[in-house]
Amino acid sequence: MNKILLLFCSFVVFSHTAFAQITFPETFITDRIGRSINETIYALEVTAAMDAVVNATGANQTWDFNGAVATDSFSVTATYVALPADLPGSDNPAFENANIAITGEDEGVETALYYQLENGNYWHLGSTSLVDTDGDGIAEEVTGVYSPPSLDIVFPGAFENTWMDSTSVMIAGVPFATDIETSVSVVDGWGTLITPDGNSVQALRVREEFRTYDPVTMQLTEMYVDIDIVSLDGYSVGLLLDASGAIEEVDYFVDMEVQSTPIESFGQDLPESFTLSQNYPNPFNPSTRISYDLQTSSDVNLSVYSIEGKLVATLVSGTQPAGSYEVAFDASGLASGLYLYRLETSHFTQTRMMSLIK
Repeated sequence: MNKILLLFCSFVVFSHTAFAQITFPETFITDRIGRSINETIYALEVTAAMDAVVNATGANQTWDFNGAVATDSFSVTATYVALPADLPGSDNPAFENANIAITGEDEGVETALYYQLENGNYWHLGSTSLVDTDGDGIAEEVTGVYSPPSLDIVFPGAFENTWMDSTSVMIAGVPFATDIETSVSVVDGWGTLITPDGNSVQALRVREEFRTYDPVTMQLTEMYVDIDIVSLDGYSVGLLLDASGAIEEVDYFVDMEVQSTPIESFGQDLPESFTLSQNYPNPFNPSTRISYDLQTSSDVNLSVYSIEGKLVATLVSGTQPAGSYEVAFDASGLASGLYLYRLETSHFTQTRMMSLIK
């Protein structure tokens, strides 16, 4: 969606000035080298009330998303690597000036993004992905290069900072640029971000206006605006606007090292206790649903056993944040009879019985 927030994850290391403003120095990037950062991104429902957020610029603003509804979510992991290092595309001459890479995997595709941090400028040089392009089961390197490098951020970042950029994307094997893009970026506000789940944090607002041109005719093909409200506490909101200024998309970013908020808890109270509910329907044929509540984040194992105690299925195994959950159980391959399902957490264990009748 945007250059600042979607480099696999948002960056959240900031420092305060004496005047309650917020700045982000070069350590915004360098403090993450050698670390893997986990982040969850929630798609928010776009509402008319968000128009006020788009127009809120200047000093000491309040950007209130409290109670916004999350409609979808996914998680990503990025690892920050100091170069030189053996990564996909690391031997490409286009990346010879890169001193930082961000690596990650999305839907089985491994990617390395290359950056150069120098004299306060943070340049994006391009990326290489390992993709099975011809279906032979062997992943090939697919490289895209910014020509010239794309200027993502200027440090130190602070209110009223402005930077401009003009670049094109060159894909290996394509005889000309796939597009030509110009952008103007400005930090046009600072103040308080109130997140969908009620957290109140200090934040900067960055507005980026993009124009895309056809590389052959040089005709304007697209214009859009990204607005990023970025906090120091691991919470950020990104808005995508079309050429008319209408909101097309809103995303909420949560740094998993700071907090993990289940989508079910937005605008709701978290459970006051650990519980395992009776499955519904019961008796059932052939499927049923099992609900449970977690008062706090916990290691969770939810399994189904025969009445003799033999393990039949493991439905959940891993760490989950506080919240309410529902899991489907399909017993199509099992015989009629009584079965046990057992919830085990770091703080709570309970077993219930259910009946399969075919």
